[in-house]
Amino acid sequence: MKHPTSHETRYAQLRDIHVTTGDKISVNQHIGGVGSSGTSSVTHLHYEILKDNKHINPKGLLGYFTE
Repeated sequence: MKHPTSHETRYAQLRDIHVTTGDKISVNQHIGGVGSSGTSSVTHLHYEILKDNKHINPKGLLGYFTE
């Protein structure tokens, strides 16, 4: 997902996806269901945050994206 702050978030290992490219996402909108894929036997979410195409540590930003 691209954010207006030049951040991009990526979500993987989803069981299903409820949005498509170009959708405008609202706060608290359900974008997909957490699942597992490949050789993983545990349900989990792979989450990444990028700024200007570079991976960053999400620890300091999580409050921003969840408000």
